[in-house]
Parts: sequence; structure tokens; C-alpha cells
Amino acid sequence: MKCVVCKSGETRRGTTTVTFERDGLTLVMKEVPAEICMNCGEDYVDEAVARDILALAEKMAKTGSKIEVIKYGSGSVVFSSPSTSGKFEVYVDKSGRYRFRLKASNGKIIAVSEPYNTKTACLNGIDSVKKNAANAIVKQMKITS
Repeated sequence: MKCVVCKSGETRRGTTTVTFERDGLTLVMKEVPAEICMNCGEDYVDEAVARDILALAEKMAKTGSKIEVIKYGSGSVVFSSPSTSGKFEVYVDKSGRYRFRLKASNGKIIAVSEPYNTKTACLNGIDSVKKNAANAIVKQMKITS
């Protein structure tokens, strides 16, 4: 596409870093797919990616996090909160559906979610785990043969 800023450059597919700031919240997303002008360097992010970034910023605001640096790429987004030692990773499974896994601070996977049809639904699942796990009752089930 023709660059709307310099009016002479053509864009090519590449990646960029997007910084989103609003109401004291800062989200830095690296390796974001974009069209980049070969002449002036202006970058253009498509609508679906922009929606992902906005949805993630809204989730961040709900957790009280003030700054996040996140990698966007290969169908996965890493979302971590400074108040926790673990992190949630959102990814696309082999069937093309979204899942999240919870990793401990040592990098070991300690939980994997059910599949979700949309990234927003998957992020809502993460919010539900964060909300409900803190006060969850541990109940030991009797195993019968």
C-alpha cells in the first residue's frame, strides 16, 4: 500500500513495537505485525491487531497493573502481572482455538485452560482464574475404583 504520511513510499509486511498509554497505564507490545513504509518508516497496524492491543490494555487496567512489556507474535501473547510470580501465556492450539497456560516463576506449566473461540474469551478466562483462585477452597476428592 502507499504510505499516507510520506505519500511516496510503499509498505511491506514486518513487525513493530506499539506503546499504548492511557490514564497512567503503559503497555509496550513488541513484535506486533504491521505494514511498514520502506521510505519513512511509518507503521500501520490492522484492525484485528489493534483490537487485541486494546483488549489487553483493558484487562491490564482491571488488574491494577501500571506497566507491562508484552511480546505479540506467533499467535501468542504473554501477559504477566508484577504482583504475581507466575505468568499467563495465551496461544493458539493445533485446532486454531485460543488457550492459556499458567506458568510458575520457574517456567514450569502448572495449568492449561479449555479451548476458547476468541482471544477475548480466553482473556476473560484468565480474569476468572485470577478472581476465583485466590479464595478457592481446596477439596480432596475420594478416588473410587
